[in-house]
Amino acid sequence: MTTIQDIDPDFVDWIIKTARTRIMSNDKSVYYFAYGSNLSTTQMKQRCPSSRLVGLAILRNYTFIINGRGYANVVQNGTDDVANDAGVYGVVYKISPEDEASLDRCEGVPYAYTKEYMTVDFMKLNCSEAHPSFFIPHAASNESEDGRTIDDRIIFKGDRVLVYIDRERTCPGPPNAEYVDRMSRGVEEASARLGLPEAYVTGTIGRWIPGLKIPTAFAAAAEDLSSSAS
Repeated sequence: MTTIQDIDPDFVDWIIKTARTRIMSNDKSVYYFAYGSNLSTTQMKQRCPSSRLVGLAILRNYTFIINGRGYANVVQNGTDDVANDAGVYGVVYKISPEDEASLDRCEGVPYAYTKEYMTVDFMKLNCSEAHPSFFIPHAASNESEDGRTIDDRIIFKGDRVLVYIDRERTCPGPPNAEYVDRMSRGVEEASARLGLPEAYVTGTIGRWIPGLKIPTAFAAAAEDLSSSAS
C-alpha cells in the first residue's frame, strides 16, 4: 500500500505551498471524470477544445455498466441486478465553463445524465494541468471497502470531480452499435497514453461490450508472451 513516505516530497511541497493559487486567480475550471467514450482524448478535444488531460483515476465503490439506453453509466455498489466491482477507472480532464456547457449538451443533461461531484483516487498525474488545490494531500489506500485491492499505483485523492451519472436507468442493457466503436477508441487511447489496466478493459468494460476491440498494446503483449512460451 502506498504511504505518504513513498511520495516525492517535492511534489507534496508543491501542492501545499501553492494550494491557494486557484482561489486567488478566480479559476472557474472544473475537473471532469470520463469513464465512457470520453476516455478518448481525441473525442474530448473535438467536444471540448480547451480541455486538458490531468490523469488516470478510479472512482471507488461504483461499478461500470452499459445501461438500458445503450451507453455507459456508473452505479453505486449494492444496486440490484449488478455484480459489484471495486471501482471504475476513468480519465480526468480539466475543463473550462465553455467546455462544460458543450459537454452538458453532448451528454444530454439533464435527461440522459445528471451532474454530481465526487472524490476519485489518482494513479497518474500530469502535474502541469493538475491544480494543487484540487488534491487532498495524503496517500490513499489501495483497497476497497470490502478489502479488495484496486491498484497499487494510487497516489492522491482528487476532491470535487464532476461525474455524469444516470441515477434513473441503472439496469444493464446491450450497447448501441455506434457506441462500440467509440468505446473501442477510448480504451485504445487511454491504455496507450495512461496505462488503463488490461484486466479492467477485458474483464469489466469487455463484459458489457462484447464487440469491444482489444487495445493494440494488449494484443502485442499477448503475442510476445505466446512467442516466448513456444
